[in-house]
Amino acid sequence: MTFLMNLFFHAEISTLSPNQEFFNGILRIIRPIYFVSENEIINYLKRKGLEYFENPCPYKNETKRAEIKRLLQSFPDGMNNVYKGIFNIKKEFLP
Repeated sequence: MTFLMNLFFHAEISTLSPNQEFFNGILRIIRPIYFVSENEIINYLKRKGLEYFENPCPYKNETKRAEIKRLLQSFPDGMNNVYKGIFNIKKEFLP
């Protein structure tokens, strides 16, 4: 989703990385469940009998991230195609 948010709202192609360095190496952020979908996490919690809490923010559905999420839900393979497309660049069709 971050990829599309950056493309649509900032006119740039960038995303978060699962292992990202900041401030010339002073800080490193590791996202251990980067490749795990929200649905996989929810299903795991259910299987383990753990409770899943929705985001309590009253504005959660009014964010740019929520807007992109709704857009992706309107396409059957939305996010899967985005991930595949990032690695399937057709250079001959680019300026």
